[in-house]
Amino acid sequence: MERMPAHDDSVRVPAGAVLDRTISAQPPAAGRHSDWRTGLPVLTGSQVVLRELRASDAASLFTLLTTEEVARFISPPPSTVEGFERFIEWTLRQRTAGTYACFAVTLKGFNTAIGIFQVRETEPGFQTAEWGFAIGSAFWGTGVFEDGANLVLGFAFETLEWIKRVELAALASDTWGCEVRPNETEPGINQPWHWITIPIMGMTMGEIFYLKDLAEDCAADGVYEFMFVAPAIPITGAVGSPTNPLAIK
Repeated sequence: MERMPAHDDSVRVPAGAVLDRTISAQPPAAGRHSDWRTGLPVLTGSQVVLRELRASDAASLFTLLTTEEVARFISPPPSTVEGFERFIEWTLRQRTAGTYACFAVTLKGFNTAIGIFQVRETEPGFQTAEWGFAIGSAFWGTGVFEDGANLVLGFAFETLEWIKRVELAALASDTWGCEVRPNETEPGINQPWHWITIPIMGMTMGEIFYLKDLAEDCAADGVYEFMFVAPAIPITGAVGSPTNPLAIK
């Protein structure tokens, strides 16, 4: 079975990439599912719409994800349109089994798949998981990745249930905020994920972490475990502060 591998999120984005808006199709269908195992929700951002993969996506994914620019960052993708069709069938079976989710990336107002985002469990019940992506090089540097990544990493508000279940002590993100944007709440409620995780769950959360140097060091010595220390500025009554983060091996 040919399968698309997870893409390392350290992909290098070249400067000067041009957004190709010549791809045309029908507008994406709307709607959400409460249980993603029966069908992935449609996630809408400022530029992109993420939806379930379809067999008809095989041709565009083959065209966009087998180019040298993209293929050098991922394990070998399927070598034929038929191979992508088998990959899409596999993703649907894994989604039904509750072990894997793969979204097609489309531009708002179009329905052609220009890439994928995927989340897979690495321990039963998604105790731990990994995510990955692959996007056609014509769309690098356009904000498509950032918009889609915010949607996938949030995967809506339901992540809070998983955080409580695994008793997560802390988390850190290399994005500006650990939220789905735009917020999936009624008007007037801003950054709802923060409302639950910080004051109610008492979880320590870090944002805007620069991880490139750490990732390169771990790749160089093969050691990915370390003690992490990030003392904050002692401000009475504060709920946030700059830190002095240290990864000690």
